[in-house]
Amino acid sequence: MRTILTLLCVAAVLASGVLRGCVAETDAAARAEDVPVELTFFNVGKADAILVCVGEKAYLVDAGLEESFGDLRAGLSREGVTRLDGVFLTHVDKDHGGGMEQLAKTEIGIDAFYASPFYFKRTEANHQLIRAAALRGMSVTWLNAGDTVEISEGCRFEILGPLAFDPEDENNNSLVMKLVTPEGCALLAGDMEKEAEKLLRATDADLSAVCLKVGHHGRATATGKKFAAAVSPEVAVISTDSIEEPRSADPEVIGRLEDLGAKVYVTERYEYGVKVRLEGGHAVVVDQ
Repeated sequence: MRTILTLLCVAAVLASGVLRGCVAETDAAARAEDVPVELTFFNVGKADAILVCVGEKAYLVDAGLEESFGDLRAGLSREGVTRLDGVFLTHVDKDHGGGMEQLAKTEIGIDAFYASPFYFKRTEANHQLIRAAALRGMSVTWLNAGDTVEISEGCRFEILGPLAFDPEDENNNSLVMKLVTPEGCALLAGDMEKEAEKLLRATDADLSAVCLKVGHHGRATATGKKFAAAVSPEVAVISTDSIEEPRSADPEVIGRLEDLGAKVYVTERYEYGVKVRLEGGHAVVVDQ
């Protein structure tokens, strides 16, 4: 009888442990699903600057042109940003990295700097992010395809590209990042052109996302039909000023995305830019 009672007690304890484990996992999943996720695509002219907020964490992807930094600074102030958990430079073109040093000179806290390891237009001495990090007494973390930047439980940036160094087109050296959260995913394509898109499609990477930062400011050299179909976004955002860059926000690219059912937003049409919220597996534009 004592043996039977002992076995029953052990079974009860084990069952209790399993139950507590299941409850803990359920609670953790619930906490992850409750994390608000927003991406703000600032209107900084023909340039790129994207604020990614996941719960209490905030990240900046690109910093626009040097001459448009005032718009970026004002946008960060409007969003109440006093600290950035990370700053990413997708590639060294001036409309992505021009504001990096000015950002580093502000009072905004910055925990980390991340960049693509591939570039040829600049040396270490004039690389915008190396210089910006040095102003803070910090160094740059170089990200390769397959790397992950963890944000919080269930939330991360997956680095999908670049897959190869392009010695002729700096756009193809762009970081291509997938924001993965329980609320949905966003694909940030940098200025990746069709050649790099083809390489990416040849891998087993999951490109699907409810929100797409359209590559190369919506120019016809990017966002090919097969790539657009692989992403199939609900919302697509083009960061540009088509007066400054007439080749951007190409009608064919916009039409291609709209044919897939995406709602396309162009930052130049809105005073401050476009804010997208990911919730319940969908992308919703909540502020412009």
